[in-house]
Amino acid sequence: MAEVTRICDRVIFLDKGKIVAEDTPLGLTKLIQVAQLRLTFNDKKDIISQYMKKEKLNFRFDGEHVVYITMEEKILPKIIFDLSKLGIWMTDIEVKKPTLEHVFLQIARGEKYVFE
Repeated sequence: MAEVTRICDRVIFLDKGKIVAEDTPLGLTKLIQVAQLRLTFNDKKDIISQYMKKEKLNFRFDGEHVVYITMEEKILPKIIFDLSKLGIWMTDIEVKKPTLEHVFLQIARGEKYVFE
């Protein structure tokens, strides 16, 4: 699917000979509107935890300086901005979004995408 994403302008997903989805690769990946933010920070883990709970976000810490946050993609900029305003020094930001393969599996098999 990575090659399809790279070389195709339009993609059609078929299920039992019927078109179940048709769009650009980007348009199809936007069907799953969830993203995961991996944030590396210097300190203030307690402030991050309080913010996540207040905003009712799905998060988990990986050690003392990394947090994974799963959210609707559209609120990602707000989270980064809010944490910055709270004085969190972010040393690395990585955003993970569903791929075309994840979209296909969700459409064709009804498998809900979950970040690992």
